[in-house]
Amino acid sequence: MAYISQETKKELAPAIKAVAKKYGVKVTIGVNHHSSLVVRIKEGVLDFIGAANKHAELENKKRGFDYCGFISDNFDINPYHSANWYK
Repeated sequence: MAYISQETKKELAPAIKAVAKKYGVKVTIGVNHHSSLVVRIKEGVLDFIGAANKHAELENKKRGFDYCGFISDNFDINPYHSANWYK
């Protein structure tokens, strides 16, 4: 398990905020239980929820299921599959 200190967060914050500004999103940066760095996107021009719903709709259609539009306001991105969901 990694250890993430407040000092490490402060060192990484300028680069994270620069990327957020480049993509037009507002973020907050935090540390959970000294083991993970958390970046929360609060608002911006990117539509992550719309992209996730579109991906879910396409996946359900491929499998022959009805789509219910289940993501509405909050979700976590699986870092191992994010490249499949977002372009």
